[in-house]
Amino acid sequence: MAKVAEILLELRKEQAHLKAELARVEKVIALLEQGMGAEAEGEEPARAAASPTEEGPYSQLYFNEAAAEYLASANEPKSAREIAEALVAGGFRTKTANFQASARTMLHRMNTYVHGIERTSNGKWRFVGRGKLPGSAPKLES
Repeated sequence: MAKVAEILLELRKEQAHLKAELARVEKVIALLEQGMGAEAEGEEPARAAASPTEEGPYSQLYFNEAAAEYLASANEPKSAREIAEALVAGGFRTKTANFQASARTMLHRMNTYVHGIERTSNGKWRFVGRGKLPGSAPKLES
């Protein structure tokens, strides 16, 4: 029964990851369609500001929870930029003009033992599991 629970957990993580990716793709499609409509009328394409979707896997989470959830589902280290983009695409709400910089700062302030995220030797971030001491996760090849 433990094996079934483990498989179910992994599938839920993958589901959250796919929902975030789908939200990002839908956002890009909408922006491209909006730009094509303006070009057809001879106008310059509108530059839409990045805004979170109303619904998504990260829409009701705090940053530390959303970042840990995303990295756990990503199964590979991600840069602060990739994390910030994925969270916004997944519905994370922010009012900051430069969320990428804010995300980078918040990632540096997170505690590995509590949040389960650590920085790799190449400057990316990965999920190692909550309750683990910094550096206790297996080293990655970069």
